[in-house]
Amino acid sequence: MVATLSGCAPLATVRETGPTLGAQYGTSPQLQRAEQQIAAGQQLKASHPERATGFYLAGAESATSELRKNPKDRIALRDYNFALSRIFSVIRDTPFEPWTHPFNVPAPSGGEYLLTHRAIANRLWRPQDYELIPADELDVRGKFVSPRVTREGAGAPLVAVRREQAPEIRQRFLPPRIYLGVTAAAHFSGRKCEIEFLDPLSVERVSVAGRGLPSAADFTAPMAVGLCRERPEKVGVPALLDPDKFANNGYSITQAVILFRTQPCCFGARSMRWTKRFPITARLFW
Repeated sequence: MVATLSGCAPLATVRETGPTLGAQYGTSPQLQRAEQQIAAGQQLKASHPERATGFYLAGAESATSELRKNPKDRIALRDYNFALSRIFSVIRDTPFEPWTHPFNVPAPSGGEYLLTHRAIANRLWRPQDYELIPADELDVRGKFVSPRVTREGAGAPLVAVRREQAPEIRQRFLPPRIYLGVTAAAHFSGRKCEIEFLDPLSVERVSVAGRGLPSAADFTAPMAVGLCRERPEKVGVPALLDPDKFANNGYSITQAVILFRTQPCCFGARSMRWTKRFPITARLFW
């Protein structure tokens, strides 16, 4: 008997894109200023990343001022989220390290912004240990990541990928690489911008300029990036042909096998996703 085994297609594909602000523009002076600052940051991103970061911070601050007056302004919210996401885009592409020590960048109107982050009381979360990817730069495709599940609101949805060189986490069932969904919010006090990292699975609201708003989230992007990078489907045929090589432990008649099945669309409040061998997303630090 001859058996033919075909290769497995990827469970997900991820393509990086260049997001744009959109065709609709704000009409208030604050939003016009924010959009001009964002446009200037876009032009400077490649040649002068520090100045670009300053313009993005100024754009986020201008949008924050508008949200303080009108928290329901969708254009102000869009500008705030976009400017904040672009800050993370610059940080990802440069050797900047704002998460290890406060980082100064030039402000468009003179002086400097101080960029830092708000510490949380959990030793397992250190933003410097993760590659932080803006979710709006990722085009995800695949039957296991469709439809794309998101939540509209304030903040920059990010995919946090734990770096392999990061300090080892002594916690059971965690693989070397971890893929998390994170939402970042910016809080301004004068020229100081403090970034707050939120768990979108447990936090559904965020304060922006003293206003309580729904927190933005992308629940699909972390899973898609994990599936695309780890390629768990490649284990299928080898595990079929040599199951002992891939077994966690030997067979025991006293042990029962339990399978958990989840639906990718069923992300509720305070929910978790778990798998046995490939924990693509997990509640790690909140």
